[in-house]
Order: sequence, then C-alpha cells, then structure tokens
Amino acid sequence: MSTNPRQLGKYELRERLGSGGMAEVWKGFDTQLHRYVAIKIMHANLQNDPEFITRFVREARAIASLHHPNIVQIYDFQTVNPSESSNSLAYMVMDYVEGQTLAEFLRHSSGLGKSLSATDIVNLFASISRAIDYAHRHDMIHRDIKPANILLDKRNTTNNPMGEPILSDFGIAKLIGVSSGTVTGTWLGTPMYTSPEQVQGQPGNVRSDIYSLGVILYEICTGIKPFRGDTITAIALQHITTTPTAPDLVNSDIPPALSKVILRCLAKDPAARFGSASALTAAVAEALNVPIPADIRAASSSEDATYPMDAPTVLVQEPGISQSRAMSSPGATPVQVAADSTVRSTSASRTGQGSLETPVGGRPAISSLVDTGAEGATLLTTPAPPTAPAPPSTSVPGKRRRGLFIPLIALVILVVLGSGVGAFYWLTHSSTPTVGTNQSVGHVFLLSSGQVNEQSSQGINDELQVDLGHLSLPAHGKAFYAWLLSDKKVTEPTSILLTTLTVTNGGVQFHYTGDAAHTNLLEYYSRFLITQEDASPTPNAPSLDQRNWRYYAELPQVVNPADNFSLLDHLRHLLAKDPTLESLGLPGGLDIWLFRNTQKVMEWTGSARDCWQGHDTTCIHSNLVRILDYLDGKVYVQTDVPAGTPNLVNPRIAPVALLEFDPQNQNPPGYLYHINKHLRGIIQAPGVTPEQRQLAAQISTELNTVTNWLERVRQDAKKLMAISQAQWLSPASLSILNDMETRASYAYTGQLDPNTNQNQGGVLQIHHDIERLATFDVTAYNSIR
Repeated sequence: MSTNPRQLGKYELRERLGSGGMAEVWKGFDTQLHRYVAIKIMHANLQNDPEFITRFVREARAIASLHHPNIVQIYDFQTVNPSESSNSLAYMVMDYVEGQTLAEFLRHSSGLGKSLSATDIVNLFASISRAIDYAHRHDMIHRDIKPANILLDKRNTTNNPMGEPILSDFGIAKLIGVSSGTVTGTWLGTPMYTSPEQVQGQPGNVRSDIYSLGVILYEICTGIKPFRGDTITAIALQHITTTPTAPDLVNSDIPPALSKVILRCLAKDPAARFGSASALTAAVAEALNVPIPADIRAASSSEDATYPMDAPTVLVQEPGISQSRAMSSPGATPVQVAADSTVRSTSASRTGQGSLETPVGGRPAISSLVDTGAEGATLLTTPAPPTAPAPPSTSVPGKRRRGLFIPLIALVILVVLGSGVGAFYWLTHSSTPTVGTNQSVGHVFLLSSGQVNEQSSQGINDELQVDLGHLSLPAHGKAFYAWLLSDKKVTEPTSILLTTLTVTNGGVQFHYTGDAAHTNLLEYYSRFLITQEDASPTPNAPSLDQRNWRYYAELPQVVNPADNFSLLDHLRHLLAKDPTLESLGLPGGLDIWLFRNTQKVMEWTGSARDCWQGHDTTCIHSNLVRILDYLDGKVYVQTDVPAGTPNLVNPRIAPVALLEFDPQNQNPPGYLYHINKHLRGIIQAPGVTPEQRQLAAQISTELNTVTNWLERVRQDAKKLMAISQAQWLSPASLSILNDMETRASYAYTGQLDPNTNQNQGGVLQIHHDIERLATFDVTAYNSIR
C-alpha cells in the first residue's frame, strides 16, 4: 500500500498538512460521521522495527485514554495489513483543530507586530499547564513539547485571543520507540526544545517537559531561542554544556523575577526545575503581577519550594547526595516592550560588517512588562531582535554516560567549549532624557561565541553587544557609524566598521557577531566610537576630523607606576593574552583556563564517584591523580601522590596549578592567586570606575571562596591517596568521594545559601563577572581627552 493513499478505510485524505521525521499529517474526512479529522500516518521506514506495531497499539491506546479540553482527542487508531506487507501502515485519527500553531503565531507576530499581553501569556501557559499536568497525573510524558505541537483553536478565543491552545503529539516519541534524541541517526523532534537529559540518551520525565516549556517561554519573552546553531550536534551540545543568556539581558524590559522563573525551567539539573507546569505558570503570573488562576494556584501550592527562583541553571549538589550532574550558545530574535506598552515583533535589519540585527522602536522601562492591575493590561512586545548574545560553554558532566552522552562528552572534551555567558548589562540607562558632558548614554560589552580551541584565543570576546539610549539624530544627509578602534598609542592604528546605526526613539541596540575567524576583539581593540559622516558612500575608516566624532568610550590605558600596568593591561591578561601562559602555549588569558580546569576537576570528581559504583579502583586512582595534577600543578603534585606516579594530564596544561602554595617562589603562579593579583591591580588602576572597583572586589571575594572549596577537594583526594586501594570501595571512602564531588561542584557552579537564597559564586559566576569588567561606558564625545 502506498504511503500516500487517498483513502484509509472510512477516511478520505483531503489535504496533506505537514510531514516530519516521524509521520505525515493529513486533513481527512470521516465519511460515516461526516466530520473533518486529522490523520497522522507513521512513516513506513519506521515500521522496519519488528516491535513497532505492538508498541503502536499499546501506546496509541494510552494516548487515546487522555480526555482533556487542551489535549487533541484521539478518535481512532488502526494498522493496515500489519502481517502481510512490508509497507504496512499505522495511523491515528484525531480531532481536527482549525487554526494555526503557536510556532506560526510566533513567526507571524515577529513580522506583523502582533502582541501578547502579560495576561495573555499567563492564560496561554495556564491552558497548556492544565493539559500537561493532567497527562503527567496519568503517567504520560509528552517528550516533544514545542510551539509546532501547540495548536491554537480559532473556534475558541474566550481565554486566549490567539486561540485556545491544544497540545498535540502526546507520547509520540515513546510510541516510535525512541526515548532519546535519535531515530536511526535522524533527530527526533526539534532539537531547539529538547532537554539536556534527553539529548544524553535518557528517556525524559515530568521535568523534561518543564524544560521544553521553559524554552518556549524564553522564546515568547525574548523573541529568541536560548540555543541555536548551524548543526543539530551544535544545538544538542549547547543544551548540555551552555548556560543560556539571562532573558532580562536579552530584553531589559523583562522583570528580573520573570527572568529567574525562565532560568529555573532551563536548569540543567532536572530536580532544580519546577515540579509541575502549574507551579511554573503560577510563578510566571506572580512575576508579571497578574492574578493566578484559582485552579493553577491550588495545583501549584503543593510543590516543594526546595529550589528557589535564583537557583543556578547548572547543578548545585547538596552534601552527601550524588545527583545527576547534567549539564547546561547562541539564540534567535529578541522581544522588547514598546513605549506604548505593546510588545511587538518587528523584522530586523542587517547593515554594516558582521551580523547585526537592530530592533525597531524604543526601549521602555522594565516595569512596563509587569501588569499594573489597571484596566488595560500591559503588553509584552517582540521588537526586532538583535541576535542573541552567545552564551558560554559551561559544561557539567553527566552522571550516567549512556546513549548519545558518550560521544557528546567526547566531543565536548575535544572541543573544550569556551566562555562568554553573554550580555550582562553593566548599568541601566540614565533616566535623564538629555545627555551632558561625560554622561553615559549606554554600554558596549564583549561577548564570547564559544567557538574556541585550546590553541588560540579565538572565540573569546569575539562579539559585541551595544545598548545605547538618549542619542541625538544624525544631521540631514548624514549617518552614524559605529567603530572599534585600536589602542591610542600604536604605530599602525586599525579600526573595524561595526555597522551603520539606525537611531529609533533615541536608542540603538545591536549585536556584532565578529569575523569568520572569531578573533578576540579585546586583544586588538580598546576603544568604541560613533562618527557622523556622509550617508553615502560608506566610509572605510573613521573620520580623522574629531568634530565628526559623536560618542566615544575606551578601556583606560594610563599605566599605574606602582605595577606598570594599565586597566586595559589587566583586562587583557585576564581575558585575552597572559604572557606567562603564552610562554607555556596556553593562549586566551587567565580566566578561560581557570574556567576550563575547574570544570575538568568537577568532571573528574564525578567520574571517581561513578567508578566507586562500578568497583573500579584503577578508574578511581586515575581520576584522583588527574584531580591533584590540576589542583597542585606539575611541581607540587609530587608531594600529594606516591613517588613515581606519572602525570596523567596534558603536559602543556600541567605546569600551572589552580591553587597557590608559595606566593614568593611558585612559578608559574596558580590561577586563583594570579587572577586575584590582577583584580587588586584593577582596583588601583587609573580610570577605574566605582562600579568596576566594586565588581573587582566582589570577584576577589568569590575567588577566595572557590579557593577554600578546591582546597577541600584536594584534602579529600589526599585522604584517599593515603589509604590502600582496597579501602577505596568502603562506605567511608564513598562518603569522601561524595564530599569531594560536592565541593568541586560548589567550586564550579557555586553554592546556594539557604539563609539568603542567594548563590555564592563559583568559577562560573566569576567567569561572567570578569567579562563584565571589560564593559565600555559610552558618553558624548569630548575632544578634550
């Protein structure tokens, strides 16, 4: 039988609605009941699985047992000649929902300026949550929630103007017989919305569905997806290894409380996510100051609030508990609330060199995203998005390495994904509408794409995010051009034309994605300039006539005679090139190597603990030696391991310890000590701002905390090295391994303080904070500089 028949039993196939990796969907007509239906026909190539028909009947029956107004109702399911033909068909017949999908709505909204109010968002998620929680109570996990699987019933607009959401494709992934991400080498579903644990080959659970909802919520509120890439593998790796850019950094009009809700959904550790869809919706409503629907409030009230809103998006482990060490790059198109309280999606424009997307419309206050309770609900808009800042690679090794996880981890280790959690706005705009001399009009900050390797500094600080306000308009026939300039005192000055600026309502926001080589911009450039020049032709270099210079910023370059470093020098040592590391063949600056090496220590502590479960003392030994190699460095590790123990890590990396043992003589110095030394220099550097000084002091405190945690890891490793390998399999040794794993996790991801509900920063937070130090504070240009 053909896979494209015009008739299936009593059903006429009228119109093919779509085709995907698992099935094709037709609009059909039931000739007996005289009604339109939707028919999902499973692809023939999937039926090579000899268990497919049995599984299809079992799972289709379970799906058909779901009866909820926000779940597509299954009317019928059939197999055709299952024993007689290799081309046997299996299909399901379901309610035909007239209307577009949420994916189509979001796509059209981006181009047509449609809007969602805060109340609309809460109502949308309330309807979806009711369906998901209902299914979860009936032991049915969706496993493939995405906008394309949310139908908007235009026949019912009582609660949702765009149409009542109806969830489709419940349990299809399990029906196909695949619990992880691939079907005979082909991605199952859309990788944009798949949870980290599913990518790693795990079957998915209730909180996997919550993760997918979080991706959708991120997309609705920012206009971009938290992860994207050129290949499925790149996207999959980002779900495992990358922390998404905080939504309120992509769109500063998003309330911080809502940003925390979204990031909690996207936590790499499933246990840190919301326990139910209703709990998520209640949190969204509270963050947007919208009344929580009564049934949602009741359903969410029983959830244990063990994980507060500001729980990190990577795993934070509790002492003695070995949780799944699941892990958390670029995005799509952001949302912005317009000044008239309407959140609109507008198409982006690309100009100049590099990839730039400039949103249309002004940037209203953050509070405009929150429903004030007035008669007219505040609206969330999706303005023309800047390309999402590329977040950093923040891999946290997974507990059970099965399925896709093994090759993915191998790839992560080979590639060593890099830094740059992306846009951390330095300060908010001044509320004063006019700009005086030296008054900030906004900020430019460096981002990292994560396209890194260990042989160069590429992929680190290779992008820029520009966020400016209170700008004047260029004169008639003129245009504003944005440039990056090299240092003041260089023999051959260079510049990069970033873009021709379009000022809308006094504001400019765009994302510069760098060059094809992912050059570290901080290594070569230190000044930002906006010139006013003829609109045509586009200049190749900035005007030498400083009367045409309109806005300017620089990273201070005056040397402090006390240490012979400028602020720029300190930043470059941290983020671009440190001479000591360069001499050892370690490019990229101190920060990225602290980040990488602490990450590896955390991975090895988890591996050692897993080895205990497998009663593998050789494996435990190898991981303990590697941990001490990184903590102690090549020289000092000899005092912590038995004589003659070989170094088990990359000999290029081995000489530099994470810890410091002798500040006077240790050469090279340990990463934590060395970075702290530069932070002290930044605090004293000429031109440092009060905000930079305060942030440097904060990072220094965080480094001291990390030092204590890593010293605890070292002591645990030494305890184990001091006893026989036979004793390593005892319960007492397991307790030490658990503690070592926990402390290493704290050192990397930070620890949640139960008293304050604040995350005590680990290296992940330090990495973000150090990037924030290299922020340009843009002011009106003053020729007297």
